[in-house]
Amino acid sequence: MSTPEGELRKALAAGLNPVAKSVKSFIVNGYKFQIVHHERYRKTQNSRVMVEADGQAYYGRLMDIYELDYNGAYKVVVFCCDWVDINSGLKTFRNGHACVTFSKLIHTGRYLHDDPFVFSSQAKQVSTLKMRNKKDGCMLLKPSPETFLI
Repeated sequence: MSTPEGELRKALAAGLNPVAKSVKSFIVNGYKFQIVHHERYRKTQNSRVMVEADGQAYYGRLMDIYELDYNGAYKVVVFCCDWVDINSGLKTFRNGHACVTFSKLIHTGRYLHDDPFVFSSQAKQVSTLKMRNKKDGCMLLKPSPETFLI
């Protein structure tokens, strides 16, 4: 009798289906994420993403969502994001709020090591407000997951 771990190993060994499924929205970690293009004419914005890695928060815009399929036995959802350069595009204030500038990006695809992808399970959602005195900056708000459940 085969174990679930054995089945997973077989699926991974068989390889990835060469065709990925693209979706416009995805619910994970209590958040409903939508790609930037899908919410262009909407009043609500669910495309802002935050990921914590090595004690640092990284902020981005969700550009695409892909469901990767390992021969029907195992599926993984990844987010493709425009990530703000935390060295030049992020300002943190004493009160804990932050301002991001989406014109200052990292992982633009210019270099081979640029990787715009993150597992959906790693993502948290943040909201942004445009600041009047900043052309491209916005203040970040961190809502709780239950705020966005439908």
